[in-house]
Amino acid sequence: MKRLCVFSLICSLFLNDACQAGQPQKQGATQSTQTSSPQESPSSMPSATATVGLTPISGTGISPICSLEEQSAAIASTYAEAPIQLQDEKYTTTWFVAPSALNMPHEVLLTPQGELLVQSNGSNQLFQIFEDGSLSLFTEQVSGYYGDVDEEGNIYLYDFVTGSIIRIGRDGGVRKLVESKQISTACDSGFALADNGSFYLALNPCSGNSNLYEISLDGEIRLVLENIPNLQALKTNPAGNLSGVSPNGSLYEICLEDYSLSAGGKIQFTGGWMEYVSAGGLAFDPDGNMYISTCGRCNSGRVYQVGANGKSALWADVPNNGLSGIEWLPQTGEIVGSQLRIGSLMAVSPSAGAREIVHGNGIVTPTAIEFSPCGELVVGNDEGGNLSIVDSNGNASWLTDFISYGPPNANITFKQDGTLYVSEAAPGFPDQILEMPVGQAVSQYSNAVKPAGLIMLPDGDLLMAEPSVSQISRIAAGTRQKTALYRDLDFPTAIEQDDAGNLYVITASPELLWDAFWAVPVLGDRILRISPEGEITSLYKGLGLRSLAFGTDGYMYAVLSDRILRISPAGRVESFASGFFDGTDLTFDLAGDLYACDRALNGIVQISGFEQGWLAGTVLDEQGEPLQHARLHILSEEPNLRGKVIYTDDLGHFRAAIAAGRSCSVQVSKPGFRTFIQEDILIENEQTVELTVALEIGQNQ
Repeated sequence: MKRLCVFSLICSLFLNDACQAGQPQKQGATQSTQTSSPQESPSSMPSATATVGLTPISGTGISPICSLEEQSAAIASTYAEAPIQLQDEKYTTTWFVAPSALNMPHEVLLTPQGELLVQSNGSNQLFQIFEDGSLSLFTEQVSGYYGDVDEEGNIYLYDFVTGSIIRIGRDGGVRKLVESKQISTACDSGFALADNGSFYLALNPCSGNSNLYEISLDGEIRLVLENIPNLQALKTNPAGNLSGVSPNGSLYEICLEDYSLSAGGKIQFTGGWMEYVSAGGLAFDPDGNMYISTCGRCNSGRVYQVGANGKSALWADVPNNGLSGIEWLPQTGEIVGSQLRIGSLMAVSPSAGAREIVHGNGIVTPTAIEFSPCGELVVGNDEGGNLSIVDSNGNASWLTDFISYGPPNANITFKQDGTLYVSEAAPGFPDQILEMPVGQAVSQYSNAVKPAGLIMLPDGDLLMAEPSVSQISRIAAGTRQKTALYRDLDFPTAIEQDDAGNLYVITASPELLWDAFWAVPVLGDRILRISPEGEITSLYKGLGLRSLAFGTDGYMYAVLSDRILRISPAGRVESFASGFFDGTDLTFDLAGDLYACDRALNGIVQISGFEQGWLAGTVLDEQGEPLQHARLHILSEEPNLRGKVIYTDDLGHFRAAIAAGRSCSVQVSKPGFRTFIQEDILIENEQTVELTVALEIGQNQ
């Protein structure tokens, strides 16, 4: 079932750089067609090694779409990969972003026996981590955001969404101790096991304050304190009482003899006003020093030490993503913590700095993917609260924060100029469409009602599914005025359009709404086709539908939780791929390869074997000498907007695979030369279009 975690999003920082600009001029070129084998050109300029340093927690930035610096090949998966099976031997699969074991790692636990454990909430698995960074599955089908361990090494996990506490024995056996709506919420809440054998829960009902509950091993629940600060980091201290920290860094102690609450000062953050304490980010060392981690959902974080005198000081910086659940490692004197946004396990200390124990793949619970007009893949990370951007080698990095928690799942689309649009709908937050132009920060584009599927039309208008009000709307590009196009549809979520203007919609029967709190079902069960005249036809009925995409082969592809379907123009439905755990979205790139993301596996698979040809050639100067590192932007608008940026090699050569049947344009540019454009280049199957370009010295007019 769909999992979620709503929180106050407070970090906002973007990568920088923008697309190259300029008014192009057409110049002379020669073109020919021949058969040849493919060999791709690099999709980014060679770059110098960046200076390593901690990115500030607070700050603003701009979109890097069309100018992302490519990294080296991505590190392989940290866990056994589930095989994706294809029904046709013509096609092959590979992991574009390989699955990582730690899919939304939230809690880190250390047993008295010295076992280091990490709970992977995205896959509901508990892993044991070894000194060399290897891991093994301790147990599975267990959910819980926060946990604790008793003296015998039994593990306890609390899931605030379901209001349940489970016990995991030394043998991996699982027993549910309690499940109650009384201790269920949609917001991060502190959890601890005290020396008296009771659990204590600082339950945050999403109102700013918390209520403290005492819960026995027998499941008896008792309210002991009301309207206390939100203590989303809670731990039993060496004195046997509870220590808690609020998001703003205020320290508190709760005496368990009389449940009195006392304040203990406040951490002096060094990362700016946007810094906050991570949920579960609290640990103690044997000397009684307290350690607090910050920014579990930011692009970087910090760990602070609070001594016995109550004074706090910055203890260590954490790159890439702040730590969530943390523990003290007695063997090394480090704080070890999970980086839930990127799937890593990191150890930090003042002397050793930051040490990565388990490498993550940079994404978490992916639910939306789409290619930019320059070929970068943007990923919506459901429980990460952010968008990631992935280069051609499968390396994912943080792009921007947004409120991604659903249902409905977020959806991404692009304008031809590289402007990104993403839907945003989570309980307690505004429903809206966000816009992120190239070279600018993200901002609101339009209000909406639980927006889901998005389609960017050639005229710049935006189609949008609004499932909770049963309609599909159109937002005018100039006025941003919203008009309802189709009403009375059962929870329309994903939408797609073909060349003839037919609209395809995934809908869900009302009985699939499993919780009225979300107002939208997680899965769909029907595909409808709506003709330009408004005639509605049912194409397919079956539970598990998530997303749609058209290939240049004329087929429509639909991803379900466990497989991908292929639907012919005549409406014939067949299985295309299987082996998914929780498939959520799919899309095609310029070369015609199909990409699909799996939320539970935490990976993105690439399926190749579709018909394609190539665009190749040479870029020269006016004297006929080769121009190295000239930039080529290939763009194709039919059947959907796709593109890619590549660069010439040292001999001025370039080559790019393009889906057969596409007609594309290419824009060639290099500083000091006038930009060249060639349009209407038709790509045929297994054919290469050869293009020789001579750039003139000068500037664009």
